[in-house]
Amino acid sequence: MRFPVGSTGTKEEFERDWYDAQPFGRQTSYGYHEGADINKRTGGDTDINQELKAIAPGRLVYYHYLTHPTSGFGRHLVYKINGPWGSRWVMYSHMSELDFLKGEQDVNEGQIVGRIGKSGTTVAHLHWSIYKEDPVGFGIDNIANNLDELNRLWEDPVQFVNTWLVAPVPVPVPSPVTDQSLYNFGPAFGILELQAARSILNDQKNQILSLQNQVTNAQNDYNALRTQYNSLKNRIRTSVNTAIDQTN
Repeated sequence: MRFPVGSTGTKEEFERDWYDAQPFGRQTSYGYHEGADINKRTGGDTDINQELKAIAPGRLVYYHYLTHPTSGFGRHLVYKINGPWGSRWVMYSHMSELDFLKGEQDVNEGQIVGRIGKSGTTVAHLHWSIYKEDPVGFGIDNIANNLDELNRLWEDPVQFVNTWLVAPVPVPVPSPVTDQSLYNFGPAFGILELQAARSILNDQKNQILSLQNQVTNAQNDYNALRTQYNSLKNRIRTSVNTAIDQTN
């Protein structure tokens, strides 16, 4: 995620070099401003033909180049972006004819999709809108007549980027170590852990041997009982046979 203007698109660069001349939600003669009017701090038309870049990866889904370049939004385009925010439709208006991107196609974050112009207005600036719904569905030239429409159909573009902008985290560079004594960490890493593991394994081995001895003793007891059982059974059989013989 990045801002649509500037070389890096960072928040710091945006706030240093650009400003929002007419913020999102400001009441106007027709209703409420449904976007942000971005100008360069140097004033006037000094921002004309400045590059406009995609704030995130997306797909160009709509553009107006020749139909009404001198009224309304002038030359404008819309690209759709998807992310953890869901789906949003980003529109740039009052664009120049230079580098104007035409035709449905994918766009990459930071890709130039056009340049700031003054089509449909008298002062060069970027009218930047973000829609919560597909604007082609409800009319891309519609305006926010009331706050309910504004909050239901549009998003504050500056706040949106500030919310989802992830600044790169600098990777700390460790200082060089010159004192070799700092490398003396004691026993090599893992020795104590290995000794503890061996102790646990030995305990488990002893437990297994003890269980094996118990099983062996139980087997011997079983065999002894079985021998006694067979002996008793034979004695009973002999006694029964003797009694039968005496009866006969």
